[in-house]
Order: sequence, then C-alpha cells, then structure tokens
Amino acid sequence: MYLECVGEGSPTIVMESGSGGDHTAWEAVVPGLRDANRTCTYDRANTGASSELSGDRTSSDVAADLHGLLDAASISPPYVLVGHSLGGISMRIFAATYPSEVAALVLVDATPTTFVEDACAVVDADQCDTFRSGFQPANNNGVDIASSSDEVAALGPLPAMPLAVMTANDHGHYGFAPDMRREFEAMWLQRQREVADSVMGGRLQEVDSGHNIQAQHPELVISAVASVVADVAAGTR
Repeated sequence: MYLECVGEGSPTIVMESGSGGDHTAWEAVVPGLRDANRTCTYDRANTGASSELSGDRTSSDVAADLHGLLDAASISPPYVLVGHSLGGISMRIFAATYPSEVAALVLVDATPTTFVEDACAVVDADQCDTFRSGFQPANNNGVDIASSSDEVAALGPLPAMPLAVMTANDHGHYGFAPDMRREFEAMWLQRQREVADSVMGGRLQEVDSGHNIQAQHPELVISAVASVVADVAAGTR
C-alpha cells in the first residue's frame, strides 16, 4: 500500500479519497496543513500505487487496512481523519472501530449510507437501476457500498469527537428533471445534517460546489480541518 506523509506536529491528519481517486486528490489541500501537522495521504487497495486485490471488499476491510498501514509505518495516533465521498464511509468505520485513536473527523461530501434508496425514491425504475449499477463493487475499487452501509449502521452512532461535515449542493444528474434534481439535493443535505447532528457539537457546512470540494474549494477543506484540529488542542470533545 502506498502512503505519503509530510510535515510534523500532532495530531496526524490522515486523508482518504473517494471512488476512483487516490492520494493525489488532496494535492491542493496538503500544502495548507503540513506546516502545522503531519499530514498523510494514501492509496487504498485497487487505487493509485497500491496493489490490486481480487474479490469484493467492504469499508471495514478498508479501515482495517489503513489501521495496519499506519501501524506498520509507525505513524502513531491520535489521528484526525478526513474522508471524501466513498472514503467518508471507511473513515466513519475507522472512527467507530478505533475511537481511542481518533481525535476528530472531517467528512467531505461523504457518501450517505442511504444514497441508493434515497435516489430511487425520486426516480423511475430504469433510473434507479442506473444508480444501483453505479454503486456495484466493480465501479468502486472493489468496495461493496451496500454492505459497507450496513456495517456503518451496525456500529451505531459516531463516538464523541470534533466533527465537521461538508456538503456540496450540485451533484450533477443533469439528465434528470429539475424537480427531481432539487429533491435529490434536499435529501443529500438532510442525510449530511443527520450525520452532523449525531455528534454533540458536530458542524455542518454547506458549500456552493460540485462533489469534489477538495479540488474546487481546497481552502474551505483546509479551514474545516484546521478548525477541528483547534478543537482537539482546546480539549473539545
């Protein structure tokens, strides 16, 4: 597995990309954080410079891989976890599985665990099938998102920690009718709000952006990460 860490300072910031992405997804964000904190990006299995693995996997496997990778590289906790899109699911699982090692969590337009069900509630059967096909493991680096979502539900609420949830307001889907697009965006926002509200003091930030906030507005991601790092330093949990 590929791991790249720069800078110094605790807690260590660890970032995971979304589906189809790798460590380079954070190249506009890392320079704004590395002067104050060690900042690590990596490639999960089947992405970037990391090895390919056969068979379907879940986000619990991804979280376990990351935990083992950090241990093997002697990157000690506490960690501030940052996950984009699909990476947000595995970072939620990491935080719930290893709570004593996680100081804070930042979710950058993370995929809601009810995404497919929400989408299928407002589109016709053929469009629903299109959504479902896009979330098959073959399209998500071998990760089974449906099973991963079940894992998140089984773990229960996130532990108490500084939490920042960033959500975009334009996810495309321009082939759908305008009213469907508006309904989809409203449901996406509601799911993000529910995650933010699940932790006392969790913050929701709506961003006028497409899905890849870290590329379109890296300064906002830098600010969100810096804010939870400040909360950690202040002892806010």
